[in-house]
Amino acid sequence: MKKRMMISTATLLAILACGAANALADNQHNTNTTTTTVTGITGTITQVNLGTEGTINGFLLGTNVLLEFSHSVCGGIGSLGIVGNVVTYSGRATTNTATGFQSVSVTSFTNGAKTYTSASTEPAPVAFGPTAGTVGAFNYSDGGINGFHFGSVLVVTGTPSTTLAPLLLAGAAVTVTGTSETEADALACTTVVPVTVVNATSLTFGTTVITINGHNH
Repeated sequence: MKKRMMISTATLLAILACGAANALADNQHNTNTTTTTVTGITGTITQVNLGTEGTINGFLLGTNVLLEFSHSVCGGIGSLGIVGNVVTYSGRATTNTATGFQSVSVTSFTNGAKTYTSASTEPAPVAFGPTAGTVGAFNYSDGGINGFHFGSVLVVTGTPSTTLAPLLLAGAAVTVTGTSETEADALACTTVVPVTVVNATSLTFGTTVITINGHNH
């Protein structure tokens, strides 16, 4: 009995020791990076980096610096540069202190006349309406209507409630109030007509006011 207990105790101690070692390794892994802000750094593109969809999402400079771009640009990230280009960049750099590999979330990038600024593609919501018009073609998402075209504007309503649905008819006169923003992808391409998206807060059909976003609709 005593021998069996000694063996069981030894096994338990081994398991605990292994768990402690793994926890220490995980902790060392989690603290193995440093983050800094880099400004006006110059480097040469040695390779393009691909995302999971097979499109270019960044550039490798030298052998250990990866530039990553958070916003879309006209023509895709690949249009910003090719292998051999000397570029200048700024951003937030995360460095693996064990390997020296650095990933940079780019805030600005210059390659000759080609430039990228992350803040430039951020849409700023502004008040829209009240504006009168008519319900155009419906827009769909997740298997049902989520809005409608309103001239050159896309009005987003979410899934129409039982109150809104009978009123939301193609050609119906409606007054729209909400907040608007221009899609970042459209802003990135000056040759593309920007699509203005209006998140409706209320729709008025004649004397009936439908409040959107979780209110009386």
